[in-house]
Amino acid sequence: MRFGLRLSVQCTMGESLQDHFAGILRQVELARELGFDLVSAGQHYLTAPFQAMQLVPALARISAVSGDMAVASAVVLLPLHNPVDMAEQVATLDILTGGRFVFGVALGYREVEYRSFGLEKKVLVGRFEESLAVMKRLWTEEVVTHEGKHFMVAGGSMAIRPLQKPHPPIWIGGNTEAAVARAARMGHPWLANPHAHIDNLQRQIRLYRKVQAETEGVIQVKDFPIMLEMFVAESRQRAMEIAGPHLESKYRAYSEWGQDKVMPWEKRFTSGINELAPGRYILGDPDECIRQIKVYRDRLGINFMVMRVQWPGMSNDEAMEAINLLGRHVIPAFKDDEDGVNPTCA
Repeated sequence: MRFGLRLSVQCTMGESLQDHFAGILRQVELARELGFDLVSAGQHYLTAPFQAMQLVPALARISAVSGDMAVASAVVLLPLHNPVDMAEQVATLDILTGGRFVFGVALGYREVEYRSFGLEKKVLVGRFEESLAVMKRLWTEEVVTHEGKHFMVAGGSMAIRPLQKPHPPIWIGGNTEAAVARAARMGHPWLANPHAHIDNLQRQIRLYRKVQAETEGVIQVKDFPIMLEMFVAESRQRAMEIAGPHLESKYRAYSEWGQDKVMPWEKRFTSGINELAPGRYILGDPDECIRQIKVYRDRLGINFMVMRVQWPGMSNDEAMEAINLLGRHVIPAFKDDEDGVNPTCA
């Protein structure tokens, strides 16, 4: 089992974003010292009621203090971007990280974002698939000519190449069954989302494995990553007291953004922490968190857990203490886990 830290590059409107990001860098340094395997951050635009830094420059700065940890985009909203630009951005990040970049991508779901980029919802899947195909060609071919439905490359040659060959690992995020099946057909790990109940995640991972087994020519993936909301404190009560209000605020915003509307089988994200937490968030003392992580490992067969321990409004000191407890008391409990996945788990 490997562990990553999902950094919260968002903060409330009243906070200093400069100070907040300084705290993020301290979190990265602490995670590096404690032996985390990866740090990641995500992308959104027009994020009121939160401020959010843009992903690529933030990851470039984070890479300067990340040491041997991998650095991941979790996730880039790929349909909003041009594949030529994104292919060169990814190559740059792979070079800056010394060949330790992980390219996490997804469709996105917020109408305000894709509409503001001049896009209709119906084109997102087509742009996503075509964009990835073009990027892979740019990373591996000397000269690329492409005339597609959404993008064109007129005999272009990309001089900058990723250090990882043929390209950095690609993780595909998504909440719906269609997104899970798409990741399986494309031959990339599905980055399981942090919003779903474990029962629904188990069903979706079964779907992923079924579709991948039925897809001719797809190589079985090694990584089964998941993002999770997690907070570790000296007691479960304390974890709920610190993290609960911030999780509730963040998930109310998710509901306003329409996240729960694309997950109709889940509880509404305005339900409150006591209803949402069971089977969805990992909150407690180190022993309780270890027990819950083992449930996810054994039920889902996941082998890469990327944990978010801070949400807008939470202090950096509180986040640092949770990271410290994770690194010193939780992660060591899994150091002897084999690097792999038992496909019978799910």
